[in-house]
Amino acid sequence: VNSGVITYNRPQYSGSAHYSWAYVNLTGLTDDGIFASTYQDWRPFTNGGATSSNRYVHEYYLKYNYIRRASRVLENYHRVKGINNKKAEDGILLKERLAAEARAMRAYLHMEMFFFFGPVPIIDHSLDVSEQNIARAGQEELVQFIVDEFELAAQNLPRAYTAESDTWRFTKGACYAFAAKTLLHVGKYSEAAGMAKLVVDMTNDDMTPVYELYIDGTNPAMSYGKMFEYAGQTCKERVFYSKGGNVQVFRRLAPASVSSGQSGISPTAALVNSYETKDGYALDELPEAEKANYIKDPHYNDNRDPRLRMSIWFPNETFLDATPNPWLLSGTDGLGRSMSTMTGYWVKKWLTERDNGKVAAEAGTLDFFILRYAEVLLIY
Repeated sequence: VNSGVITYNRPQYSGSAHYSWAYVNLTGLTDDGIFASTYQDWRPFTNGGATSSNRYVHEYYLKYNYIRRASRVLENYHRVKGINNKKAEDGILLKERLAAEARAMRAYLHMEMFFFFGPVPIIDHSLDVSEQNIARAGQEELVQFIVDEFELAAQNLPRAYTAESDTWRFTKGACYAFAAKTLLHVGKYSEAAGMAKLVVDMTNDDMTPVYELYIDGTNPAMSYGKMFEYAGQTCKERVFYSKGGNVQVFRRLAPASVSSGQSGISPTAALVNSYETKDGYALDELPEAEKANYIKDPHYNDNRDPRLRMSIWFPNETFLDATPNPWLLSGTDGLGRSMSTMTGYWVKKWLTERDNGKVAAEAGTLDFFILRYAEVLLIY
């Protein structure tokens, strides 16, 4: 599944390390960030130069490899012997749970390609050589297939897993949440809310909620930032995550002067300006003079959504004992230099003291949240 800044152990195309599966890097396709690094380039997509031969397009098509594997599991799992009577969580037979995971993965991959390409062919079985040209499905048909598959998978998936080592797997709640996200994507708001409510109302046997917003026990005001550090990795806000999915995150996002960072994503002023004031006003709702103050100083009157400071590393801000200066153009962190910010901002989220100084290729073990309970609440 998708991860944070880099993904290993995926099928490769033309020497690519499958970076296209990295959600954080995909920010470079939006108004929120500029991706500029020596190991990947999304600019052809933003300047209109991408073609069907682009290697990242091919990497997305390679998701069909996994769709085939999932289909093969569903077509043959009943033939497996020796695990029929082994029950997993919620009294579900292990064999049935593993088949449900394969079905959920197949739905997830169809969803991902739908979000990226629009309606794509529906592959509900392992194709043979005579099935070379499968037509695109209509949007309504594809959405219904994805939602139905998630709902069917949810029937044989547990609410949660007992062992922490299994918590990365698909759950009942994750399936309902992804179905809700798919419905939201096509504007089916009431249906999306209904699906999200199944997650909101989900409880354990002792009637405690399966999911809750994360509150840091040491500093509740910093809960949002702490959730993306090691302290928040096992919180009940995670609905679906990539285990170790943010390996290398410090190296890929930090300023060049800090542990040889690569400044892979540069947050834009558009992203910074999208954060509301503490009293809930968007900058565009403010009088022009007051708006100008926030444009000049994003922290004007210390009146911005606290998540802004927890997400963005600002010019000349001291963080992790470093104070990068993008305005010194001849310096290591000079604006526009190789491996430096393109906008004057850096990503602060996911950067931790524990990973500071780790520059090896496999440094860090930080997980990556693909879907959080907060998003489910917003859909609801």
